[in-house]
Amino acid sequence: MGSKNARASKVQPWRWSRLIAIGLSIVALAYLYVLYQYAAASPAALSSSEGTQRSLVKSSKESEGADLQSLVQAQQQELEKLRQALLLQHQDLQQERMRQHQDLQAERQQRELLAAQEALVQQQKRTLRFIVCNGFGNQRLAILYAAILAKETNRALVLPQLIGEGTQRSFGENRGSEGGFVDFGAVYDVDTFKRWVRYRQAAW
Repeated sequence: MGSKNARASKVQPWRWSRLIAIGLSIVALAYLYVLYQYAAASPAALSSSEGTQRSLVKSSKESEGADLQSLVQAQQQELEKLRQALLLQHQDLQQERMRQHQDLQAERQQRELLAAQEALVQQQKRTLRFIVCNGFGNQRLAILYAAILAKETNRALVLPQLIGEGTQRSFGENRGSEGGFVDFGAVYDVDTFKRWVRYRQAAW
């Protein structure tokens, strides 16, 4: 009995040391396997990380470029709107100036028309009337003197009635008082006389 226990006590430490050695070997193999897997995966992981960083940098640059381009486009649109607004304002100013110019021209034409009408009215109001005596020579002299006087006084000449007989027997005799007057056109051509008066008045 005592010999069997002694043998068991001698065998048991050896078994424990063997089990410990086997366990340590297994742990070492597992550790080596993990190191091998990590070493094999590290280049791919690094390359993947570098690719990810590059893609992030690229996407960041692209995003910044897109933002800058959108900002430039927005500024261009604002400038175009401002240009259109200035163009419309310039067109409005041009139209306003044109309207003012047309209004001034219309007002000036109206003033000139009124002045012409007033002058015509004044000219119609300012007339020169005269009478003639018996002789044809004296009648012609009276007509000539009246035309000159009308020109100098800026009056409208009223053609008189003439004495158809054209005779004067004495200084105080006037046959017209006895009803011998005739119209101016019965003795002279009125249109020719008017043209002559205008021509002579322009030359005087």
